[in-house]
Amino acid sequence: MGENQSDKNNRQQACIRIGMRIHHLMHMRKIFVQNHTGGEEAYPGQYPILAYVADHEGCTQVEVAEAMMTSPSSVALSTKRLQKMGLLEKQVDENNLRCKHLSVTEEGWQTAKRFHEAHMLFDEASLKGFSEEELELLSTFLERMLRRGQEELGNTDWQESVFTLQKKTESKK
Repeated sequence: MGENQSDKNNRQQACIRIGMRIHHLMHMRKIFVQNHTGGEEAYPGQYPILAYVADHEGCTQVEVAEAMMTSPSSVALSTKRLQKMGLLEKQVDENNLRCKHLSVTEEGWQTAKRFHEAHMLFDEASLKGFSEEELELLSTFLERMLRRGQEELGNTDWQESVFTLQKKTESKK
């Protein structure tokens, strides 16, 4: 019994350390992005919304909320701010006046690109010196953690979003 409790405590402490390291890494990433996009009006928390819309031109606020695993009201507030800043446009659906389709303005594209580049700089710097095998192993571990977290949240249909920021020229003016 004592050994089992000891193993349980060791595992619990390891989980706490890993969780805190992930938290600290994300905090450092946020600071880095803020430092490298200084003067940007968009808040770091709005970047994922901007990037999602950039990759899913014409999506609705509800679709963004589902992808971001947040409330539609939170997305509505952020998209309203992004629209005020001239980074997003909203078009009302002719068939459902309560539904709004989102698109990124040219200024929004440029802002999303700057945030994306800052994230990439940090990620590349923090993973410098990792071998291809280590990167693949880390990716596999993180994927498992994401899936377990997803199960805990009861969100089994969530799909990982990888922001490509590939501008669809035919959909832009």
